Amino acid sequence: MSSSRYLSFDNDTRDQRTHFLWSVMWMQEALRITRHGGWLMVFSDWRQLPLTSDALQVAGWTWRAVVTWDKTEACRPHQGMFRNQSEFILIATHGSIGKEQERPRVFPAGVFRHYLKPSDKMHLTGKPVPLMRHLMTVLPPGSRVLDPFMGSGTTLVAARDLGHIAHGIDLSPDNVRIAADRLGVPIP
Repeated sequence: MSSSRYLSFDNDTRDQRTHFLWSVMWMQEALRITRHGGWLMVFSDWRQLPLTSDALQVAGWTWRAVVTWDKTEACRPHQGMFRNQSEFILIATHGSIGKEQERPRVFPAGVFRHYLKPSDKMHLTGKPVPLMRHLMTVLPPGSRVLDPFMGSGTTLVAARDLGHIAHGIDLSPDNVRIAADRLGVPIP
């Protein structure tokens, strides 16, 4: 499937150093508005994994885990030596995990295997709803979820399915429209 099917990333023109600094800035702001014990989950491909790990630690988050999304052998071939079959989710918390009653009651698998069919993908970096629900199993019931780069709103759909309160932000009015349509809500 060609990437021309999806909206462009007009604002994604950073080199490695600038991307690192920008990541530290938004992660520090996320830390500021997250309660103690709250979670951060950041997607990264293999090229950005070291940079993303460094940025979340510099921003003040406590790094907890890396979850691998195995996109399966059905994913599109990559120009490199191996198939680009995995994406990584860095998991961090704002300090300790929180009160005993807020600690995860489920310890989800560190590898999630799921192929996202092109027909189900609504954004260039689209994620499957089952993956997002899997990641959110660590959250206490009724959590507040913020996706500052919501794209087509997959995180918001998964959060709603699990009974969480979700908010999303995106620079693209087209992405906001797609997410609003998926959620069946009017655009404010």
